[in-house]
Amino acid sequence: MNKKKNKNSKKHKEHKEIKLLVIGDLHGQLPTISFSNFDAIILHGDVCKDGGKEYIWRAMTWNANHPNAKKKKQWYDYCGKKKARAIINDNVSIGRKILEHLSTYQKPIFLVPGNWDYKTTDKKMQETALSKQDLYSILAKGLNRVHDCFRTHRSFKGFSIIGNGVMSAPERKGVPYGYEYWRQPLERHFKNAKLRRQPIIYLNHDVPYLCMDQITNKQSPAFGRHYGSKVARDLIVEYAPLLCIGGHIHEHYGTKRIGKTIVLNAGFGREKNTLITLKQGKVTRIEYATRPWSGNVNLQHSEKKLSRKR
Repeated sequence: MNKKKNKNSKKHKEHKEIKLLVIGDLHGQLPTISFSNFDAIILHGDVCKDGGKEYIWRAMTWNANHPNAKKKKQWYDYCGKKKARAIINDNVSIGRKILEHLSTYQKPIFLVPGNWDYKTTDKKMQETALSKQDLYSILAKGLNRVHDCFRTHRSFKGFSIIGNGVMSAPERKGVPYGYEYWRQPLERHFKNAKLRRQPIIYLNHDVPYLCMDQITNKQSPAFGRHYGSKVARDLIVEYAPLLCIGGHIHEHYGTKRIGKTIVLNAGFGREKNTLITLKQGKVTRIEYATRPWSGNVNLQHSEKKLSRKR
């Protein structure tokens, strides 16, 4: 009798719908949540404020115009290190307040760091952040609902969430902090998820290479180029995760497919949030808080059609 009850209970759990609230790049903006019913919150990075971006833009432009210079310009060369450190502290403080606010929803929060979240994995990043301390770790310290997915996996209701972030894409092979540096820590998590037969939700700060990753801002020194992650694209081709959730490239918001994988560019701004419904290990519904810019994919489920909230 008990065995039958447990079996039915397990079957009921497998059929239960799961709803994921995906929030786009915030850059220090408090999000406007358009959905009320969800089981978890997904943040793919760039939670912190983007103070100092005008100096970063100037440094990027100078470096692009002087490719043969012996020394590249740093953003703090334009404002001084003292002011730069004050900007960084303010950026991190604002990011922390956003996570505190989202924690009040009393749902698990799955997070990876973006390029604005000061995850210092190497000396180059430490130099840019003007700190040997990993400031990213301060963001969620003491917030028990926030689960860091950077270079690891988290199990959630039968799904394996595998995360990565702060990559400098498109990655090059055979160079320090290049393709191999970013891919290697993820490999075993993808293999283990496949052995466990758990559907994979791949949480990456950047979208895959050649997928909603083209810079269309004519004012950008990178105008026209594709800045997606080659690591992300290759992992998708090889392991076919159910979902890949990313962003970073602000010009796009929407979904496309790479093989069997649905790729979501979660967009930029406080109003960009997306509700993804999962059932029986599949995506059955995607709802957008605002009209997507990059179109959508057909979910190919006869019983469910893609929903668009406008």
